Amino acid sequence: MYTQIFFFILLLLVINLAPEVVPILWPLPLNESLAISAALYAGVLFLIYLQSKWIRPRNISRKKTMSLIANIELIGCFIFVYFFAGVQYHFPLINNSDTLLSAATLFLYLLGLGLFHYTSYNWLQAKTQINFLLPFLIPYFTLTVSLDLLSWLLGIREGWISTIIALTLLTISLLILPYFIQKFWNCTPLKDHQLHERLENLCRKARFTHGGMNTWSILPNAITAGIIGIIPPFRYVMFTPKLLQMLAPEQIEAILAHEIGHSKCKHLLLYPFIIFGMGVSVGLFFIFVDNTLEPHFYNYFSPHVTPLLIFIPYAVIMWLYFRYVFGFFSRLFERQADLYVFDLGIPPEHMISSLDHIAIASGGIHHLPSWHHFGIQERIDYLEKAIETPSLISRHHLKVKVCVGLYLIILTLGIFFLFWY
Repeated sequence: MYTQIFFFILLLLVINLAPEVVPILWPLPLNESLAISAALYAGVLFLIYLQSKWIRPRNISRKKTMSLIANIELIGCFIFVYFFAGVQYHFPLINNSDTLLSAATLFLYLLGLGLFHYTSYNWLQAKTQINFLLPFLIPYFTLTVSLDLLSWLLGIREGWISTIIALTLLTISLLILPYFIQKFWNCTPLKDHQLHERLENLCRKARFTHGGMNTWSILPNAITAGIIGIIPPFRYVMFTPKLLQMLAPEQIEAILAHEIGHSKCKHLLLYPFIIFGMGVSVGLFFIFVDNTLEPHFYNYFSPHVTPLLIFIPYAVIMWLYFRYVFGFFSRLFERQADLYVFDLGIPPEHMISSLDHIAIASGGIHHLPSWHHFGIQERIDYLEKAIETPSLISRHHLKVKVCVGLYLIILTLGIFFLFWY
């Protein structure tokens, strides 16, 4: 899931850099440029189809590798089409509209991604993957549409007014986004009334309000749970059907305590700021390139390849940030949410047994490392240590506060530098 989101962000970077790329490799007429680009895209689709049919990945690890390859092929295709063939320059309206350029590119990207999942799995899996990604386009298109309208109607493209208006609309869309997510993800109300009442009692005890306790039907074979949303009317708790079938009520209570912990500790509010830091990092690197490296690029390399040479460091920075900065905070937050069972008076043994059952049912993955959640055995071991040494709980909460505080200071300084440079 996280890898797919990273490639999604990477594609958005390609789209937003495309109008800025002036030199193109081949200044071809419209028909030839379109023909070459269309042939390349069709070739990538055919290659994805052959890979799925010939290799026929059976296990999850192989399928993840094939998904990684398919994403790289699709991203590479759009890099060529926009950075070298320069198709966007033949359509000034599209090149001057983030919304139109994004819509066209994302449609073709999702078509290729859907083809991979259809040929590697089945039609249901392809539909599931597309439905999983579609809600994340809502805040992005809210931003692009607002900027395009401000540009077309008022002639405002940059500056404080457009920034404030766009960010206001973006914030509103993010707040109500969970409503659309739970629709796209086929969430339905929890049908077990006895379990539902038991979980609601825990919510009342925690003074936790929400918009729905749902079954997460888009992932029928997964054993997981989740929470989305910041404000109560648009905040939803989700359990996959398999998790509800496999775990006992007291174990599901512990899982709910974990999800409530994410909300109470403000993780859902902090995640957008942590992801936003990726954009700030790229922006700071752009300033560095513009003032330090770009003249040297043009001295030593053909101007036609300079955009790609600049894009590659962008992609590397985004990957490093996603893997190490986002991953670092994600692990901190997951451990903090695990520890919330102590705050609610839930026996931590229930959380330990639920994690153990999930690991066994997933194929004995206790010691499988996780860059964003810690391995399951690591989580179990820490809970057992917290039972023996309760001071670990307050120490971890303090560690999270210090790390988040330092991060927000650095992020603020980075933002001020970008605006006042």
